[in-house]
Amino acid sequence: MNNNDYNDRFILLAVFSYPHEYFVLKSLLEAEEIKVILKDDLTVYVNPLLSQAIGGIKMYVPIEKYERAKEIYDNYYNENQD
Repeated sequence: MNNNDYNDRFILLAVFSYPHEYFVLKSLLEAEEIKVILKDDLTVYVNPLLSQAIGGIKMYVPIEKYERAKEIYDNYYNENQD
């Protein structure tokens, strides 16, 4: 899959500074059969100090499932805000 295919089929859902921030959300999305693609997660695993320099870990979901993914994201963060 080249970059254009990726950009045409997936949309940015969220950005995280550290890997532990996305683990539960990724599991919730995958439980709903929503494919998740993470960008720059391995870079941050290797050197967490680079997270801010590269703009964090980006979570992408398929465009056609974005609305459901956003709903799951909002519910998860509203429940875990404190």
